[in-house]
Amino acid sequence: MNELYARSLDMVVASDSVWSALPARIDLLAAELHRTRSLAHSVGVRPGEHPAGDDLEEITEELTTLRVQVISDPLAFWLPGPGSAAPGGGRPDTSRYDRAARALEDVRREIEAVLAVRQDAEARLMRLRDVLSRADRTLTEARAARGEVLAKIAASEVPAVSGPPTALQERLAAAAEYRRRAQWHRLSPLLEALEQEAEDELLRARESLTSVTAPLAIRAELRGRLDAYKAKVARHGLAEDPLLIERYDAARRMLWSAPCDLRVAEQNVLRYQQAAAELLTPRPPEGSEGQAGSGSPRTGGVTGGDTMSTQCQRPECGGAYEDMGGGELYCDTCGLAPVVSPTGMVSSPPTGIAGGGRAAGRDSSSQRSSSRASARSSSRSSSSRRSVSGRLSRSLSGSAASRSVSVRSSGSSAASSARGRLGVGLVEVPGVPRPDPRTAVMENPEVPERKRFCSRSDCGAPVGRSRGGRPGRTEGSAPSAATRTPSCRS
Repeated sequence: MNELYARSLDMVVASDSVWSALPARIDLLAAELHRTRSLAHSVGVRPGEHPAGDDLEEITEELTTLRVQVISDPLAFWLPGPGSAAPGGGRPDTSRYDRAARALEDVRREIEAVLAVRQDAEARLMRLRDVLSRADRTLTEARAARGEVLAKIAASEVPAVSGPPTALQERLAAAAEYRRRAQWHRLSPLLEALEQEAEDELLRARESLTSVTAPLAIRAELRGRLDAYKAKVARHGLAEDPLLIERYDAARRMLWSAPCDLRVAEQNVLRYQQAAAELLTPRPPEGSEGQAGSGSPRTGGVTGGDTMSTQCQRPECGGAYEDMGGGELYCDTCGLAPVVSPTGMVSSPPTGIAGGGRAAGRDSSSQRSSSRASARSSSRSSSSRRSVSGRLSRSLSGSAASRSVSVRSSGSSAASSARGRLGVGLVEVPGVPRPDPRTAVMENPEVPERKRFCSRSDCGAPVGRSRGGRPGRTEGSAPSAATRTPSCRS
């Protein structure tokens, strides 16, 4: 009797627990299912047309069957606890309910994604049209550039350019039709695929344009390199060198002729560069090696144990001289070139080259040697107004065998007056005539017509303006002023 009662009590407690847990949850899930089906119907997700619609039908059937079985046989959804002596020891089995809830959540997320597609479908279609249009324009530009390359560049392999992306345009038209018919479930996957393929098409078009225009880019680079070296040799005064002129003309004829042979043009540019580099490399004066070894004051040489100072000569500057190419030294702090003594050495204190007549008298032989060195180069003109260029030999980089310095000297006398000269004799500034102050005084002083305004704070209207060929009056009142006052005098 007691055992039967205990079993009956367990059955009642288990049934009550199942009825209390599952039917209410199933009803809530069914309500959520109804809302999801309404949303799916609004975006065109229907059974037989979209997988999500079929899933909704299966979930609806599962929830209906589950509720009927829970009500009719609650003990089928009861899991007794192992070794429990209390009545109703165990828990309800909610595995089928949990599977249905997870499936409904997945369908709801998919429908929300379709709904998002409906909201931004127009913007995404416009972006796709823009990307495909850019790809089409890029391919058109590549085809035009290919014809230009074939006409202007000789002996070059130019890749072919494909046609416009017609297949993507057709699919884009289909996507627009899906949007017009509100078939969002079909539009969503199509837009995702089209966006990736359109980006790939634009990238391919850009790569095609780059490969087609590569010969033109090489020609432009060679032209720029040739002009840059020409400007460099002109800055150093070597523009009139016959060898450079000959090689520059040969390279320019190849680069500015059609069709252009890039291989021959590159060789001509390299020959011009080599010739320019040879002329720009500073050479020590004749006999400087022996003179530098003996430490003679003619060349300003130093003994093997001495080192040449690279610190800036100016007391207020703490920088050091840096080689800027071609043997030219400039301070890395103040940006000025070093002052070179008449003997060709960079001294620590300023040498006062503007008043260097006495130094020139003490060592006339060094001036003659410097004059011979400047006459050998077409860049070192005797009519130059620069007394010192700061061009030093490359022996300053660390060679202990020779410490000589080559300078460019002008033909002007070093003992000339320092008046009107700046930069310790590096620049000569012409005198400025002093004007007569009386020429700045107007014979008939008056305010210009465009600046004539009434000075009254409550008026400020323009006054004294020309009308009908008559000049404007120099005094008077604005029409808005009530009375004529001295404030309206212009």
